[in-house]
Amino acid sequence: MNPLEQIAELFSTVAPEHFANLSLDELMSGEYQVGFASLDFFSLEPFVQYLQQLPPARCTIYPSVDEMDTTADGIIVVALQGRQLHATKYLIGDDVSYDTAFYSFGDWSCRQQIYRNGAEVKPIVIEFLRKDAEGYPVTFITAREYGLKVGDYEWSEAGVRIIERSARMPEVGVAPELTPYMESLVEFSSTGEVEIIRNLTQNSIVYDRSHEALSLANMLEQASSVLHDKILADLQAAPVANTVGCFLFEYSDQGPLPPTIALIQPHEITQEEDDYPLLWLNAPDCELFTEDDFDGIRLHGEHDALFDRINAQIEELDYEQADQLIVAFYLTLCRRLQDSLLSSSLLQTTEDFFVTAREFSACNEAVFLQQLWPEERWQPLAAALEQFAAAQAERELAMIRRLEAGDWQDDEA
Repeated sequence: MNPLEQIAELFSTVAPEHFANLSLDELMSGEYQVGFASLDFFSLEPFVQYLQQLPPARCTIYPSVDEMDTTADGIIVVALQGRQLHATKYLIGDDVSYDTAFYSFGDWSCRQQIYRNGAEVKPIVIEFLRKDAEGYPVTFITAREYGLKVGDYEWSEAGVRIIERSARMPEVGVAPELTPYMESLVEFSSTGEVEIIRNLTQNSIVYDRSHEALSLANMLEQASSVLHDKILADLQAAPVANTVGCFLFEYSDQGPLPPTIALIQPHEITQEEDDYPLLWLNAPDCELFTEDDFDGIRLHGEHDALFDRINAQIEELDYEQADQLIVAFYLTLCRRLQDSLLSSSLLQTTEDFFVTAREFSACNEAVFLQQLWPEERWQPLAAALEQFAAAQAERELAMIRRLEAGDWQDDEA
């Protein structure tokens, strides 16, 4: 019985025998051994804790809520029966939860999750895992609303090769058309621990156990050196003919590493009289942007495992602490890279060239430059920003007065 042949039907069907008795009262009735978790780490996917950089400290079932490491992300009620997972319930609010059932489907283990909001029920994900007689994973299937992925596991003394294929979610009764997606290689240490996971398709390292011994500060220091050296090496290997006025790192607080990069040319550093003074400091608007046609600098690859681990640990911090850490990281990197670029001939730069960074959703470029630049360089920009803010406030006040007077109709006339 291969679930892949009827995956669309299995995904969309919420069987009463698996979900009818997953109310909080039922789970806490005494029929099950109950624990609590702060992180949904219960996927059936082999090596998921390494692939997703899940923090080991949070992959824990606690006997009581009082003993949990945190409840900031909600509480997951975990029900076990005979030392086997029976169900989990991730509480979001009154009558709102993510309910997960664990059951067998022939010789496959199954994990199925739904979203429940009162009487509303929506399928979220379904997973199937088949193992051989010795307990080694053979095939893993995961399906969501719009697509599915199948991983086949080929074991050898060197490790395990994971061959993944993917497809769009087919119509009910139709078999999916799988196409090659990705190949990975999991290598083990002499003691049987996962040592390295390589993405063979992208020629990158997904997980490296050597990072486990490093503190976040150590990893950030290593990442700074990696980015600095990689940028210089790429510029040397593929020289940029254009003159550059600003080297911009743009990052997200949801995953600050690696950043995207824009090399901003003098003709792009312009503004109209009424514009925000730093309106031009926006990577996607630039001709030399690493997410568009400019591929002279490539930061993804062999150090992805380091970046992913840093991102995972930063995600565990509160917002203010994470923001301070990220800003400090980029301040150090910008200063170091600017010194290196100005003392070399790797890039043709303007006299007022600088390296800076911004978080693209927070638009913190002015705050960042205030910390980055010496006072004498910052003050002219500060004055321009103040003038812009005052003019904008004056325009808004004038608009309010016109609206109150009914003058807005004149524009339409």
